Amino acid sequence: WLQDYEQKRQELNKSLPVGKRHRRAMGGSLKSLAPYFLNVEPFWEAVADHADAEYVCKDAKYTLMLYEEFDRRLKAEKADKFFYKHQMDGARTLHDARMRGIKVDREGLEADSKHYLARREQLKDELLTLWSGGIEACNAAGILKSKKLMEFNLNSSTQMKWLLKEFYGLKLSNMKGKESVGREVLQKLSDEGREDIGKFIEYKKVEKLEKGFFIPYRSLLYPDASLHPQFNSSGAR
Repeated sequence: WLQDYEQKRQELNKSLPVGKRHRRAMGGSLKSLAPYFLNVEPFWEAVADHADAEYVCKDAKYTLMLYEEFDRRLKAEKADKFFYKHQMDGARTLHDARMRGIKVDREGLEADSKHYLARREQLKDELLTLWSGGIEACNAAGILKSKKLMEFNLNSSTQMKWLLKEFYGLKLSNMKGKESVGREVLQKLSDEGREDIGKFIEYKKVEKLEKGFFIPYRSLLYPDASLHPQFNSSGAR
């Protein structure tokens, strides 16, 4: 059903001006739920104005109708008491947590970021020195685009595979028999006594902290130094 719905959207988009598109409707969106459960005609927002009065009124109308339809189904299945007592209470808790937010120590965040950034650069310098011979060979083999030692990319799986396999002769097969420089293979090499790989694992951890947490947190912080997370109360995980 969703495939048919998506096909209709794409057909409509072909007749729209360049740069204008009807947004895709996901499985849990109102534009999908209303036609499916209420048997109403498929509808999309006005591309020129998403706050178009007709669309907004239709949005509110179908939301109420869906509430009434789902309430009827819950009662018919005798699941309404469980839903309202347990699941909705949990949803309200998550909503309150999202609105209240999580306070962040801004000074602590910056201090930790500075500390780990310095550690990342230290590890990078140590690894480039330890692997200098291999990096030069990597360059000679045409793997690098530049002859500058510092331009070896520790985050490039292609360059790291060549360095570890072709130059150092290490086995990079994971449990599925595929070549990889992922955590599974690296940890195995480190456990076998490769101290350089241990440093590389630490480098990857510190790199992830900076790019995956410190940088995004700065951009998401509100003026009161709080983060407002989004929770999926119906998710399976």
